Amino acid sequence: MQQLFLFLIRFRAFFVFAALEILCFFLIVNNNSYQSAVFFNSSSAVAGRVAEYTQNVNDYFTLKKVNEELARENALLKRQLIKYSDKIHSDSVENLLVFDRKFETMAAEVVDNSVNRFTNYITLDKGSDHGITPEMAVIGTDGVVGKVMHVSDQYSVVKSVLHTGTNISSTISRFGNFCTLTWDGKSPTHGKILYVPRHYDIQEGDSVFTSGYNSIFPNDILIGTVSEYSIDEGDIFYDITVELSTDFQALSYVFVVKSFKKQELDSLQQVTIPNEE
Repeated sequence: MQQLFLFLIRFRAFFVFAALEILCFFLIVNNNSYQSAVFFNSSSAVAGRVAEYTQNVNDYFTLKKVNEELARENALLKRQLIKYSDKIHSDSVENLLVFDRKFETMAAEVVDNSVNRFTNYITLDKGSDHGITPEMAVIGTDGVVGKVMHVSDQYSVVKSVLHTGTNISSTISRFGNFCTLTWDGKSPTHGKILYVPRHYDIQEGDSVFTSGYNSIFPNDILIGTVSEYSIDEGDIFYDITVELSTDFQALSYVFVVKSFKKQELDSLQQVTIPNEE
């Protein structure tokens, strides 16, 4: 113990210097958007490789569950292909699907996923080399998953629905009104729906879907079902809890959604809506 103490005293200047260097690096990355983006994009490829190897070991012991999920996904794709058979592009290939000529989806494997933080992210094995860019929507067999935030050549990082900064334009099927899905950081199986006026007759079991309002998500993608709701006297909006349709603790494969209309919409808004400082 004495030798350890003497060692720390002898090299105290070095340890203080190293601690200050780490602190400075942390402050620079977290307070400067450019440096943060450079660091994140540089490190995501390395982190993706490590996560992929770890996930491969986990997948080996869960092959039965993965096969069951793949079977369900294949069934979903076949139903969708039949439904949209007259709207498929002639150059489409396997695992590419077109939603009413506005959206195209690409299958991707989940190589890392978190559900127990306030800001949860998902890493996918597809990146810019596969045509993925930030702001693309991500959906699963059972519903909405999240939105792409960062990409490297071979990997992409998705901001999960289980992120306290998530806001997804939604609608309740029986009413067709616009509302917003968010997450309160509590349960990985439940989210919150905001801005539903009190004059609506909300019921448990009401289905919640994407509205398609922001051209990122296709409309009518399932989000979940109303599990609890309440409203106090004098309140304008309901307090609504939604049981999410996606099981984020068992994600293996997802679909990244490309919107053909988003770039046109963004360009038009930049021209017509003046920047405010």
